[in-house]
Amino acid sequence: MSVAIVIPTYNRIDTLRRLLPGYLAQPGLSELILVDDGSREPVTHERLGVSTDGIVRIVRNMRSLGLPGARNVGVDASRSAFVLFGEDDVELSEGHIEALLSERSRLGADLIAGRLVQQLSDESMEAAFARAEASGAPRFSRRLMTVDTSVLREATEVPCAHAIMMVPRELLLQFRFSTRIGGPSFMREDQEMQLCLRRNGFKLWVTPAARALHLAKATTAGGGTRGYGSLAVQLASGSVNAWQVLREYHEELAPYFPGLTADEMVRRATRSYLELETKNFLRARLPLFDRAVRALRGSA
Repeated sequence: MSVAIVIPTYNRIDTLRRLLPGYLAQPGLSELILVDDGSREPVTHERLGVSTDGIVRIVRNMRSLGLPGARNVGVDASRSAFVLFGEDDVELSEGHIEALLSERSRLGADLIAGRLVQQLSDESMEAAFARAEASGAPRFSRRLMTVDTSVLREATEVPCAHAIMMVPRELLLQFRFSTRIGGPSFMREDQEMQLCLRRNGFKLWVTPAARALHLAKATTAGGGTRGYGSLAVQLASGSVNAWQVLREYHEELAPYFPGLTADEMVRRATRSYLELETKNFLRARLPLFDRAVRALRGSA
């Protein structure tokens, strides 16, 4: 089956250049589509060090559309049966595509994703997952109303996960990423898409057979369509997005977060989001703060 990887990118050419060989080495990859979402310096084959006659295609948005719009542009540009979404600060495990295709067939899933973990500083993927598994964190966070896929040790059907998912292209042409879910950080556009598909009868599974590493904030600050510009804008957009998505899809989320009304979900998620993004903002801007956070986690 043909698989396209779609990666939106914005002002992260150095990180993208470093990660690109890992994406291109994936067995089963048919095409890789980079959506340059209005970067200050255009992303080109020459700057990435890749051939213009290979499987890498670059689509440039003359103005930034944000992650939802950029992903929709990538889907439209693809020609493959399946689309796997990547990011310009996410590293995939070896054999990621093959593992997802195999697990999708075995599980009878419509959408399939692997585990995703947030890197701290320069830790390896193995170290990051070992830390996550030892943390004792719940699978379903009643603070953020999200699913922590980093702690899943067996294939699990979930209402929503993260954006590094494989989806049949025909579904993505019918169910678009919503551009009303906007803002620079933690936009919930992936959660909205997954919950919309769930409402329409499509199942999302997460499998430990494939893994991905979300690179540390401090190493990728200054770029990305979820960039760390104005903290006030991030907090405002994140709160509005939580309000929109959690109220709209309370019925789909309720079985996984029992006993919480829509308003309670919004209050919990908004409060936790404000704490999380303030910390992430400081870690991205202040290396000393980042080292302090890592030290505290290491001593816990």
